[in-house]
Amino acid sequence: MNKKIIGIVALIAVLVAVLSYNYSTNQADIDTKDAVEQNTNQDQTVGGDKDEHGCMLIAGYSWCNAKQKCLRPWEEGCEDHITQLFKAIKERTSIDFSEPNTTELIWQIEGEESIEELKLQTLMINADAVTDEDFQKIKGVIENDGFEKDKYNAKGGILGEFDAYRKDNFSLVCTLTGIYSDFDPDNPKYEPQTTDKDVKITCAILDKSLVPEISTEKRIREALAIKHNKKVSQTEITITQETENHARGNVVFQPGGSENSGMFLAAKINNEWQIVFDGNGSIACEDLEDYSFPETMIENVCY
Repeated sequence: MNKKIIGIVALIAVLVAVLSYNYSTNQADIDTKDAVEQNTNQDQTVGGDKDEHGCMLIAGYSWCNAKQKCLRPWEEGCEDHITQLFKAIKERTSIDFSEPNTTELIWQIEGEESIEELKLQTLMINADAVTDEDFQKIKGVIENDGFEKDKYNAKGGILGEFDAYRKDNFSLVCTLTGIYSDFDPDNPKYEPQTTDKDVKITCAILDKSLVPEISTEKRIREALAIKHNKKVSQTEITITQETENHARGNVVFQPGGSENSGMFLAAKINNEWQIVFDGNGSIACEDLEDYSFPETMIENVCY
């Protein structure tokens, strides 16, 4: 082969080797850069799950300045939430409320056999001669903040309005009282001549350990009594099968005894027990499909 040709071939081989080496090196650099960026993004994602105090947001924790720790509000209340609510009410209404001060509140709570009373330390703000328009705004702020009305502590009368609220499954409770501004306790025939009210808002942290656990039996007994327009005291039940979200049993309504009895199927939906079926007949199996009853629980009940 001609020496000139051999030299050209050798030169081409060297150039190919150099280009291959540069490509491999550059590709390795790119791969390394991508890996570093990926790890950085992963670190940022993990870091984004925590707030500036290290509270795990993804697990529902938030920082409570009053207690200087991370907590989940549905497990433990935080006084910060009370002051934030008071601030929101003042901003929404522009009412000249007093500064928060401490007082006591008697809070009624449902027990297994009767209503129990708890004495709570609260924060309170108050204002005089609040218009009905502003009073309704206060109610709106509270209800839009995730509070639910509590039937055991609300009341009404000719003196004004008395509302009670709870939030985060009783971690935080509040009362809103509006007594007509012209109320005269010495006048036995008092009738309000104004819609303005002297307002008090009290809120307290409720220790969840003080909230009694209500049995499945009581909840189903109440649901059956409501369905059949009976008193709870007239409703007797026996649960024969039970899971976390399903129950089967027998019910007897008084008066009537065995002549006014039957079986029932109940399911827990949105954390409330509902009566799916009761009586002495049967139900189509397809009507029970959406409730996911265990097969052994609906045996001999549906067709």
